[in-house]
Amino acid sequence: MIPLAVGLGALGLVAIVLLWRAHSELADARAHEASLLRELSAARSTGDERERFARAIMEASPVAYVPLGETGRIVFDNRAARELLFDGTALAGKIFLPLLENAPEALQRAVLADQDELVAIDDDGEREIWSLAKRHFELPNAASLPELHTLLLMKHMTTEVNR
Repeated sequence: MIPLAVGLGALGLVAIVLLWRAHSELADARAHEASLLRELSAARSTGDERERFARAIMEASPVAYVPLGETGRIVFDNRAARELLFDGTALAGKIFLPLLENAPEALQRAVLADQDELVAIDDDGEREIWSLAKRHFELPNAASLPELHTLLLMKHMTTEVNR
């Protein structure tokens, strides 16, 4: 039997060693990639679970949440916001300010004010008091650049105020 090195020559042996190393490095890279994909999938799953949990809490809350993107577009709305402001209609993706065109003047002023406001709204002869709070925060956009958001929070305060 002829030893492999003798039959292939020195150049052939070098080629085999290089191919073996490349194959080994490729296998290591594939294993690393599979590991990273598993970690990413687990992180996404955890992130998805947290997002579903946070949305469920906001959906069940009696406080109306209306987060607005930098352009004034509604990012999402919860049940309280839909019932209070939009007659039950989901308006995620719509520009917020034009939707207030037919809203009571007191609510329009409060939304445009720089500070938190108590708003009195007459509803079928009943005076309802609402607290409107605004908070501003930044989140990175798709290009990882900071984007300013505004969160409008409205809470029914009539019972508390009447005490």
